[in-house]
Amino acid sequence: MIDTKLKNPKEDKLALSSFKKYLEGLPNKINDGKPIVFIIDELDRCRPDFALELIEQIKHLFSVPKITFLLVTNRVQLEEIIKSKYGNGINASLYLQKFVNIWLKLPRNISLDYAYHDDGKRYLEYLLENLSSHSDENINKNELTIRFFRELVEDNKVSFREIERMLSSYSILHNFFDSAYIDEYQLGLAFVSYLNIFHYKILLDICNNTYLLSEILSIVRKITKDDEKLKEYIVMDLGTVDEINSFLEITVNSNSWRRHESKIIVIGKRLLELGK
Repeated sequence: MIDTKLKNPKEDKLALSSFKKYLEGLPNKINDGKPIVFIIDELDRCRPDFALELIEQIKHLFSVPKITFLLVTNRVQLEEIIKSKYGNGINASLYLQKFVNIWLKLPRNISLDYAYHDDGKRYLEYLLENLSSHSDENINKNELTIRFFRELVEDNKVSFREIERMLSSYSILHNFFDSAYIDEYQLGLAFVSYLNIFHYKILLDICNNTYLLSEILSIVRKITKDDEKLKEYIVMDLGTVDEINSFLEITVNSNSWRRHESKIIVIGKRLLELGK
C-alpha cells in the first residue's frame, strides 16, 4: 500500500506532462496554429468553492502556449470567495495574481468616435422602451420615476444586470398600483425599486418601521446629484414632525399635522409580499 502511494506522484506527473503535451499540439491540429481561447462567463455566479477550484485547476492543467482562458467575472466578489476559503488574513488580490496574468475592465461608455456616452443610460432607455411596447405603453410617462432612474444610472455607473433587476421590480410595482401616475407615487415606485436591489435591509427596516431617517437620507445623498426633490419626498413621507422641521428647515405645527399612511411603506410592503 505504501509502495503504491509512493509511485502515484510519479504517475500523476507523467499523466500531467502527457496531457500538457497533447494540449500544445491542439492549436496546430484544429485551429491552423492560431491560439485557442476558452471563454468562461459569469464565474462569480457559480458556487464559491467551485469557482475558486476551477481557476486553480485551469492554471495547474492548462498552462501551455496558445491555450488561453478568458474569465468574465466580478473581481471583488472573486476576492471575497478567496477570503472566505483562506481567511481574511490572505491578500486576495495578490493570490489571484498567481492565476490571472492580465486584468481588463470593459469600457462602459466609449463610443467609436471616442466621445463619451453612457451605455448604461442607453441600455436603460432600451429596456424602458421594451417595457412600454410589451406591457404598458404609458409606463414611460412616469417622468419623475424615469428621471430618477436616469440620474441613478448616470451618477453611479450601475451594472447592466442591476439595471435589469431594478426595472423588473419597477415593472411589477407599476402593474399593481392604479395611482402610478400620481407624483407622490412615482418617486415611491422608483425609490423602492432601487432599495430592493441595492439596500434590501434598509427596505425591510422601512417596512417594519425600524428605520433611521438619517441613514436613508445618507443613501439619497450618494445616489443622485440633484437630490432635493427626492430628499423632500422621503422626509415628508417617512419623517416625524421634528424630523421634517429639522431636515427640511421648515416649521410644521405638530397640532395641525396629520400623518398620512407612508406611500413608501405601502409600496415596499406590496413588493415584499410579492417576493414571498
